[in-house]
Amino acid sequence: YYDLTDERSAHINKLKGDLHTVFPQYLDVFCDVTGKTSTMILRQYGTPDKILRGHKKTMIEKISKASRKGAKASERYEKLCAAANAAKTFGCQIDSIYFNIFLTLDLVEKLDSALDSILNRIRQLITFNKNEKFIQQIKLLNTIPGVGFLTAVTIMCEIGDFSAFRNPKQLFAYFGLDPEVNESGKFVGTQLHMSKRGSRIARRAIFAVALASIRTKRNGEGINPYLRKYYELKSGQKPKMVAIGAVMHKVCNIVFAVLRDEKAFELRSPEEHCKQYQRPALAAA
Repeated sequence: YYDLTDERSAHINKLKGDLHTVFPQYLDVFCDVTGKTSTMILRQYGTPDKILRGHKKTMIEKISKASRKGAKASERYEKLCAAANAAKTFGCQIDSIYFNIFLTLDLVEKLDSALDSILNRIRQLITFNKNEKFIQQIKLLNTIPGVGFLTAVTIMCEIGDFSAFRNPKQLFAYFGLDPEVNESGKFVGTQLHMSKRGSRIARRAIFAVALASIRTKRNGEGINPYLRKYYELKSGQKPKMVAIGAVMHKVCNIVFAVLRDEKAFELRSPEEHCKQYQRPALAAA
């Protein structure tokens, strides 16, 4: 699945490069060049000249129908026409590149169909084996904010048998998130980097969860407010990628705790978390 996703990304980058050559301002009108509205425009009109010759009312209706923001169809049409006029001056009208654009759109569409087919097959397998412990673990991971269905499946498939991990540090090392040792003779490096010796796909999934966890909702609240606050604190002291790496470690801790306790994720502050684990120790004393 991830190989196909990478291939799709490569084709989209090529599509953007071709559009930048023949229709530069188009990328300012559509941030998602393979979205439903953009694809409709490229397939039905394709070139700046065809867009400018298109019937205004008909095009606005088509844009409104294809777009989720139908109310802004007129504004989108005006921007598209302005971009088409600018392309007549700044763009290079090369027929072979327009042919490549249509070919790339076909390839992306086939890849999307293949990706949908894989996802449907994964869902069928999970439904068929819903009582298996492995599937229950996937569902537990899916309760963590920032972890989607595919990410939960990916992480569990890369972990395999969770009972092989006795502590979070083993999980860090398995994912390649542990620090790389940089020593030679008496020389000891002072800059630490991730070893990246573990599962590339799992590390990619954890990275995606870390990014999702520190994002904010429309109301400004963090997806995971405590990880968001932690990231802001770290990014104020360290480079952003170092701060993201620290969040990835926190995510691994959460993944380990959820699978160890076999309980759905509960959003708690660090203080509440400490109090909860102090109680059993006090009771035992």
